[in-house]
Amino acid sequence: MNGQPLEAIDVARLVREHFGPRVSHLSLRDGSVVFVLYDAFSVAANPDGYGTGGHWGFGIYLPNHMTLIELFGEKLTIKTTREQIVAALTLIDRYARLRLGSEYLDVFELSHPAPE
Repeated sequence: MNGQPLEAIDVARLVREHFGPRVSHLSLRDGSVVFVLYDAFSVAANPDGYGTGGHWGFGIYLPNHMTLIELFGEKLTIKTTREQIVAALTLIDRYARLRLGSEYLDVFELSHPAPE
């Protein structure tokens, strides 16, 4: 990841590093990275295909084939650097935590402890 465009495997590693036990069903599909966050949100990272590659867009799948690509006024698209991708993952985490609420998160975290 040293100045090279980020590939799907690089993005998948960042997802695993960032979320740890909060992420499940992490897989690579047709060049995209898909995962489930907190056993509640289906999320995808898709290559945007601008210019020389390495541009990634994130989205949270909703019912009726809808996808959120903007949270709290910030777009989750055209992320090219490790830092931009981590910032997008942090925003997705904040959104998910707010939507799920503390009672669900308390039970989830008890059943999915972080490795020591």
